[in-house]
Amino acid sequence: MKYLLTVTCHGVTGAPISGLNQAPTSGPKDAPASEWKDASISGRKETPTSERKETPTSERKGASISGWKPEEIKAHMDYQAALHRELVASGEYVDGHALTGPELAKVVTSDGTTPVVTGGPFAEPGEVLAGFHLVDVESETRAVEIAGRISQVPGPGGTPLCQPVGVRRLMDTADGDTL
Repeated sequence: MKYLLTVTCHGVTGAPISGLNQAPTSGPKDAPASEWKDASISGRKETPTSERKETPTSERKGASISGWKPEEIKAHMDYQAALHRELVASGEYVDGHALTGPELAKVVTSDGTTPVVTGGPFAEPGEVLAGFHLVDVESETRAVEIAGRISQVPGPGGTPLCQPVGVRRLMDTADGDTL
């Protein structure tokens, strides 16, 4: 089953929290993941659920990767690259991309005539789509597990960002028959 995992961040015009719009720092931009410097994510210590403290949205809204230290950006991107390699190696990775910041976004509406385009930046970006992963997994449980790994990508000081990650199964022909 294929699932779309959507990564959101609390947007800031000009700089999303996640930095997913940057090329991984672990290897050359056009080098295959197999040639990137090894970066393990399996050795990370996980905080028990009962001890986790969600950062309030109001505190995260102004966060911007532009204020991170270079080593924090590198750790963030190395984590992303290592997870990417694991999903490729397991055969679960289908596709995924980071998106440009909300200041480059456009909203298009049309009544069937000329499309009306509204450009960014938007006054209140709130949560914005930072990127997505398309995975082909055996179950929703596995998709949720991968989403949890994506959510815990390290931010400033190595603290997990706890990014919201949406999990939606792609419709298939059987779904169309039941609608």
